[in-house]
Amino acid sequence: ALGNKQAKRSKVVLELDELQAELDSMQQLVHRLRHHFSVGLLNELDYKNQLNQCKKRIDEITSSINQAKKRLLGEEKQN
Repeated sequence: ALGNKQAKRSKVVLELDELQAELDSMQQLVHRLRHHFSVGLLNELDYKNQLNQCKKRIDEITSSINQAKKRLLGEEKQN
């Protein structure tokens, strides 16, 4: 039973690592988009469309991170 709990916790930790890496990547993309728009490399429509897609994905990732953290806390409380 202990090994099973540890395996579940390990899986959630790995999931959190992947989600955090994806979040970091999306935040970098937003930064680059803003820079490219500010120096005139992107038109306003493309900038706004891409920025909205990024923000939507960031919200999804953030929600997934919060859910995974709750699962991890639930696992720890059971121990």
